[in-house]
Amino acid sequence: MTEFDRSLHEQHGRRYRVEFHYDQDHPAPWKDDDGRGIVSEWTTRKKGPGERILHDDHGSYRYFDFASTVEKARRESWGVKGGRLDGETAGQYAVRAVEAEYEYLRAWCRDDWHYAGVVVTLLDDENEPTEYTESLWGVETWGDYHTTVINELVENIEHQLLQHQAQHVRVDPEPDVNWQNDAIQFPRLLAEISANIDWTRRQLEDLMEATDLTKEQLMEIFERATTAWDTIKAKTPAQR
Repeated sequence: MTEFDRSLHEQHGRRYRVEFHYDQDHPAPWKDDDGRGIVSEWTTRKKGPGERILHDDHGSYRYFDFASTVEKARRESWGVKGGRLDGETAGQYAVRAVEAEYEYLRAWCRDDWHYAGVVVTLLDDENEPTEYTESLWGVETWGDYHTTVINELVENIEHQLLQHQAQHVRVDPEPDVNWQNDAIQFPRLLAEISANIDWTRRQLEDLMEATDLTKEQLMEIFERATTAWDTIKAKTPAQR
């Protein structure tokens, strides 16, 4: 793996190492997705009607079939960021979508963007890597999209941590001992609240204000508690 960038990321009070690698095994974008423009193989023939030069290399060319791609765009209802303009016909909208596609593919040919592998690893208190790691490959660097998947990978690691912690909670044969165990009772309480309370808008807003958390963060905590409680319950037939 060839690394092209590295950074540190902090989330949920934890520190993560983020590595970006070239995904050199990923195929060209027009070979990876049916919803892409029509591109020729390398050829030495002359450009045909409706084609544009996409890439050239010492007398060899890849051609972008603009005309056929417009027809494809109309059949498949391709769109453009921002949507259709006022007064724009379906044909004009398709042409604009294909223009954007041409520039996107040409940028890849110029190495203005590439596919990457994003590897996120949890660090310990000494900033040393732990066993908890997640990765995603085939991620576009176009528009810095590769940086937007970091949070998702961190959440996957957080899920691993929750499962690991719940699996290592000691469930005692004596119910009274479990009743005193906050690692059991706290996720239990939150999971039961999540399952049995239908929040009104006002209640939710009050809770958000009291905890200084967003709605998404509150829902995440309830989800994490439910995951932990389900794991704990699986270790014992009943809890008091």
